[in-house]
Amino acid sequence: MGTFLVNNRYSSVLFDSGTDRSFVSTTFSALLDVVPSILDVSYDVELADERVAETNIILRGYTLRLLGHLFNIDLMPVELGSFDVIIDMDWMEKYHAVIICDEKVIHIPYGNEVLIIQGSSVYSKRSGYHQLRVREDDYPNMAFRTRYGHY
Repeated sequence: MGTFLVNNRYSSVLFDSGTDRSFVSTTFSALLDVVPSILDVSYDVELADERVAETNIILRGYTLRLLGHLFNIDLMPVELGSFDVIIDMDWMEKYHAVIICDEKVIHIPYGNEVLIIQGSSVYSKRSGYHQLRVREDDYPNMAFRTRYGHY
């Protein structure tokens, strides 16, 4: 998951190994100049909120830019919620992508190199600034007496 250029427009992209088609949100696809093609068959797409959307349209010829390299992708327009583009397993298989789930990384061989797509990370306090040490001099030093003792 991350932000990448699709037809030279920034989009939030999800790499989803559980889908068998790649999708684009209808609002995002309206921003791009790609002529739709009508398929002979219609597909029922089950969305994350358990709604079912039907589509027989495919948008061919999109370009996905990953780390400066261009990849072709065909997308089906569907009303998506959080993402502009969802990339399917077949696309990842076509480009021999390897998903390393526990590291949130995708490796895509490209010629003599391997592109490493780093997914966005979930904020954790462990990586936060609360672990920074405060200088001993910066702690306030005020002593006061209560009935329970000195503090």
